[in-house]
Amino acid sequence: MIKGNPSICLVPVEALRRTGLVCASCGEVKAGGRTIRVLVRAILTIALPIWTSADPVMAGQSDPLEDVPAREKILQATLDLVPDWGADRITHRLVSSQAGVSPGTITYHFDTIDALLADAFRLYMADYEAGLDGALTARPLSSERDVVQFLMMLIATDPDRAELARIEYAMIAYAQRDELLQREVSDWAGLLPVRLVRTLERLGHPTPQDAVDLLVRYCRGVEFDILARGKSVDLVALEARLLALLAR
Repeated sequence: MIKGNPSICLVPVEALRRTGLVCASCGEVKAGGRTIRVLVRAILTIALPIWTSADPVMAGQSDPLEDVPAREKILQATLDLVPDWGADRITHRLVSSQAGVSPGTITYHFDTIDALLADAFRLYMADYEAGLDGALTARPLSSERDVVQFLMMLIATDPDRAELARIEYAMIAYAQRDELLQREVSDWAGLLPVRLVRTLERLGHPTPQDAVDLLVRYCRGVEFDILARGKSVDLVALEARLLALLAR
């Protein structure tokens, strides 16, 4: 649960409890039994504060690593490891233990660790796009405040709950060595801005492209600072600052 002013508690706690992503008694986010790909879709699907009655599309009680093909299980397990281990420390042994498969199964599907990591990041980007479009289709943003709160939901505001940001920064850094992956990451980075520009155009904002560029760059800077210094951000102050930037 995001701590701070209740008026900007961006994830409906009851909805998160139904996904199994938070502890039913204390409301704290938990990682066990759920993979990163489930987390990203669930968060994107219930990101707006008015969705308190909506059921997340990824809700369910089964372990998401059960009953899936070995290749997908390996990719999911790799993503789960990245927030704590980074990309360069991922090994066959680590992924084997996380996925519950033999090292030989991993090398059968992926010739190298580089190939495994690249495809894991592609899975993350595909899930991100699917979740983003699902969220905005299910409940279009209807005000500038909705835009700001939706953007706040998608970035890290607390170092203790920054798994997705750690994946994204690891992915961005890793892609610098792979020209093809770099192009794909560049396309992924444009997914959210394009959709926010369309929203602001629909809302009649005078300079939607400039406003979105400013918002996204500011939020990425905030996120980098949180990861670098390990300090959370005041959500009330952040919301006010973003609304002020949007109003310029």
